[in-house]
Amino acid sequence: MRILLWSEGFWPLIGGIETMVSRFAVALSKRGHQLTVVARKDTERLADQETYKCIPIYRFRFHDVAGAG
Repeated sequence: MRILLWSEGFWPLIGGIETMVSRFAVALSKRGHQLTVVARKDTERLADQETYKCIPIYRFRFHDVAGAG
């Protein structure tokens, strides 16, 4: 199954939700699901695209766009 996992925060950010979601993503991937993660990019140190344990991550500045109007 192909899954789009949309999370406010994701690895390498550390916190309760970030840790839980990254473990959940890895568990789904190990069971044969194809995952793509979409997360918020709130700092320049985070890459727009990267992978976490072979899971692609795409980060976007949602708050900048939402506040621009």
